[in-house]
Amino acid sequence: MIQKITIAIPTLDGQVTSAMALFLASICRSKNREYRPAVVVGCGPVEYARNLLVEEFLRNGDDAIWFIDADMLPGPKTASLLGHAEEADIVTGRAIALGLDAGQEGPRHCIAAFDAYGEEAGFRSVSNLVTEPVPVIACGMACTLVHRRVFERVPWFRRQYGPRGEVRMGEDLCFSHDAHLAGYRILYVPGALIGHQKSIDLSYVETAADRAYAEGRAGR
Repeated sequence: MIQKITIAIPTLDGQVTSAMALFLASICRSKNREYRPAVVVGCGPVEYARNLLVEEFLRNGDDAIWFIDADMLPGPKTASLLGHAEEADIVTGRAIALGLDAGQEGPRHCIAAFDAYGEEAGFRSVSNLVTEPVPVIACGMACTLVHRRVFERVPWFRRQYGPRGEVRMGEDLCFSHDAHLAGYRILYVPGALIGHQKSIDLSYVETAADRAYAEGRAGR
């Protein structure tokens, strides 16, 4: 039973979105579980930041660590991830952004969950293909809960490099796929939505405070 959760936020400059601050203030008042926010500031590569957060998490004795990236915009549905916390060893939500980088129109989902070998880093994304929770073989860490037991058997965060020194797999996919290979279950919960502030689709921002913040960012 998960009762104590470390909320781990890696950040380069110590800043989080206003939506994140509101989310933390709200969830930390919960009487159902105990939450412990943890922020790492300006510590170099993201895998190093994540591993520092894991070290703190293991020291404090909490049951699970909930990674949320500092540039995310939590909304009312983000915490629905916790409703599935006992169903798998790793539970990941859906990060939403706009496909501006590829000149696309309309919303797209950030690469978040994978179920088979394919073109993208050796995996096929299922982020756009399902509407109900499904098991996957790898996931990102933008909004992901990991049980303590996973870190007892699985190597922590590291990148996978190719023969010419190129990055073949990011630290999040490498860790989660290692967990899958070790026999741990990963569950993708598409209903647990979280936005990405750098390219947010305002139609997905569901609270007035979050929307005002996102509109302010978009206007800069």
